[in-house]
Amino acid sequence: MPRNPAPSDLCALASSHYLNLALKIFTTYAPSRRFPPLWSVEDIGGAFVVTDSAGQQLAYVYFEDEPGRRSAAKLLTKDETRRIAVNIAKLPDLLRRGAAPELSTSPARGRFLYE
Repeated sequence: MPRNPAPSDLCALASSHYLNLALKIFTTYAPSRRFPPLWSVEDIGGAFVVTDSAGQQLAYVYFEDEPGRRSAAKLLTKDETRRIAVNIAKLPDLLRRGAAPELSTSPARGRFLYE
């Protein structure tokens, strides 16, 4: 009898799917337009925004806090959304070095910076 996947497995699968999609988009358009690293992730309430070091907003990933609305519309949780946005912010470093980036945080501003 097959078991239902754990919520963490589903979140990892969704995060992996969105990271692969973002990587495909980035590699397609990166040669024609540059978005300078460090990319940061900021919680703007209802969404996380990924921004490059020049201030260009690159991606918005939305979430829903209210469980009833979230399940009815099949929306992402805040934690799932944060993971996806953080993975998008890692793309320049992953493509450049092929290694995991170092994480530095600025808790006062709610931002995660990737070097």
